[in-house]
Amino acid sequence: MADSFPELKARFEYAPGKAYGGQFSIGTRLISGLCVRGLLVRARPRGSWRSNLHQYALLPSWLPDVDLNATTPDAAQAQLVRWYLHALGPATFEDIAWWSGFTKRETKKALSALGGEPVEVEIEGLPGDYLMLAVDQQRLEAVERSSEPIVNLLPSLDPYIVGYRDRRRFIDPEHYDQVFDRAGNPFATVWTNAAWSASGSSESTSWNCWCGMMRSRTRCTQRQSGWGASCGLRNPISRQAQQQFRL
Repeated sequence: MADSFPELKARFEYAPGKAYGGQFSIGTRLISGLCVRGLLVRARPRGSWRSNLHQYALLPSWLPDVDLNATTPDAAQAQLVRWYLHALGPATFEDIAWWSGFTKRETKKALSALGGEPVEVEIEGLPGDYLMLAVDQQRLEAVERSSEPIVNLLPSLDPYIVGYRDRRRFIDPEHYDQVFDRAGNPFATVWTNAAWSASGSSESTSWNCWCGMMRSRTRCTQRQSGWGASCGLRNPISRQAQQQFRL
């Protein structure tokens, strides 16, 4: 496209002064806009799967079974909030609005459309009210906490820890810069019992890790019903774990 229309190569300053801002070409923003409008979709990468360059295709040719007119914007927004809460609940109202990009009015309308599906919960030790789907709350009640530590290795940009505007459930603010860059994107991390214990940047097979002492955390309880279930204890990483993950 840029070869046919050289004007698309012109660059402009996007979001001056913001960490996510910078110089972008008009063509880059145009492609994004066409994707948002459902005209184009990102197809295969050019080169290896790690490439940042992609081919684009017309939506009907790439996804012939997808009909964007089969639903309404209101129904689509409600479904997106349902999927978000199922994947990442409990979450706050602000988390939902921030992640989805909806206005507060749109977020309220989507939650209202879900009726009694979401329930309010509290996470002990954290301020604010949280929402999760009632069916997930019931499943959480049935979970038996493991007596053994659970360790997870998450790659950089893992969606689990970028799905929330407020990330204090995972990490103390004083350690934030050791897990996230200036734009809020996470490095590769190690998690013990659903809480951050180490992080670092990888170059080939070399890791530089920081190990943090986490304050102890907490229980998640539904309002007015008295049920309780563990929701991510913040335990200090042990000396043995520090040795284990010094790769």
